[in-house]
Amino acid sequence: GHSIGREDHGPGANLDDLETREERRLIEGVAFSIEPGIYTADWGLRTEVNALHWQGALLVSGELQATPELLLA
Repeated sequence: GHSIGREDHGPGANLDDLETREERRLIEGVAFSIEPGIYTADWGLRTEVNALHWQGALLVSGELQATPELLLA
């Protein structure tokens, strides 16, 4: 995932600790995405939710997606 700015991706912490070692803290009032994924040689699956760290809580936007949706065939 990544931080979310006014336009799109923000300049804050990158939440992908696999490719880049990130040690910056998520500060209160910052929005960010969480984008877990699974990739194989034949297909990939990724989901995204947006979250806000606010007043000691994590607020998640949108509804929980219960079933996968095929985008490209």
